Amino acid sequence: MINSISDSSKHCYIRSKCYPSMQQGDYEQWILMTKERPFKVVKAYCTCPAG
Repeated sequence: MINSISDSSKHCYIRSKCYPSMQQGDYEQWILMTKERPFKVVKAYCTCPAG
């Protein structure tokens, strides 16, 4: 899922879920990144045990 925040914002959020094949449940990830090239990751987060 991509959330553009607003048309005037220079950043957007990309959110996803990962469903591991060997375990129950899911892990959530998100990235805050710039919308213009060169794309840069500003912040990121993941709930998986590996980080």
